[in-house]
Amino acid sequence: MNIFLSWSGARSKAMAAALRDWLPHVIQAAVPFFSPKDIDSGDFWDSALRGQIAGSKFAVICVTEENLGATWLNYEAGALAEKLDGLTAPWLLGMTPERLKASPMSRLQARSTDRAGTEQIVESINKRLPAPLGLAVLREAFDVHWQKLEGKLLAIPAATQVAPVGTQEDLLVECVRNTRRILEYSQRERQAQLRLQLAALGGAQPGWDESPGRRRMDRSIFESVEPVGPMLHSEQDEASESE
Repeated sequence: MNIFLSWSGARSKAMAAALRDWLPHVIQAAVPFFSPKDIDSGDFWDSALRGQIAGSKFAVICVTEENLGATWLNYEAGALAEKLDGLTAPWLLGMTPERLKASPMSRLQARSTDRAGTEQIVESINKRLPAPLGLAVLREAFDVHWQKLEGKLLAIPAATQVAPVGTQEDLLVECVRNTRRILEYSQRERQAQLRLQLAALGGAQPGWDESPGRRRMDRSIFESVEPVGPMLHSEQDEASESE
């Protein structure tokens, strides 16, 4: 059974790599997909990801403090949950499920990377197998191999930077604000280039030519550069601007 492992960031990547190597020792029928190791050379990575998402029966999202607000991780988690009808489990390193309250992933049944949480994820995967292992057999295999996975998880360095968790509306506002800044910067760059070009043509700064016709030309050129208007107006924007 195909298991999709989603990750974002160095610590999340280490979690996914450890689970990818460990899980088949406990459930031999499990085939985890971990993109750094399981996409062949020369393949289109986006096509490979879409194919794996389409063929997976369960997904594990490797969540750390610093990637809680990562756009790509939240997007991938949403796509997987939609395709798998919710069979998507956030796997939390160094935190409890309550930490996801403000996250888009809060609707999913999250588990911690401790022994109890990891065992619950393994049991959930086993239930979806065409021929599930008996619970006693599964728990015995888990007991035999748990310390190896636990050691790899404990070896993952502590977080150096914790990203704030934002709601879906927060993420949208941030994207719009960043787009507005890019457009405003592009407008200033274009105006600066026009000033330099006009100065080179006339030997003076635009607007200082004594010819009335030249002044009209300068004014018409700069008026053609439309100002960037507000793309989204909210109370949050007003608060940030007042600061």
